[in-house]
Amino acid sequence: MLTYLVVHVLGQVSAGRTAAVAGCVVAAGLLFGMPFEDLLYGRVNRAAAERVVLLALTVAFAAVLAFALFAAADAVDITGADADDWVEHAALNALALSIILHVGVGRRWPFAPQPAA
Repeated sequence: MLTYLVVHVLGQVSAGRTAAVAGCVVAAGLLFGMPFEDLLYGRVNRAAAERVVLLALTVAFAAVLAFALFAAADAVDITGADADDWVEHAALNALALSIILHVGVGRRWPFAPQPAA
């Protein structure tokens, strides 16, 4: 809520643009938080250092993702929605949901590797 107020009121960013960029941050956070969990285990000594690295990767990828999705939205003729709505949909419904289903469900059941007997 505070972030929205700062961005929307002080930064004069529209609600649609704020939601679209926030969707990219959520998708990037899920991408680095779920499939790559424990990626740095053993390479980084502390959990705090791992979190800083993952946060930096998330912020960087969110920026790249937002730039790419807004470029794609501008290149395609979208009827019935503006670019902000399309980017929000693509980030949250297409990317974030795919990551959750692939990692959250696919790696656990029914596709989880069975332990050796």
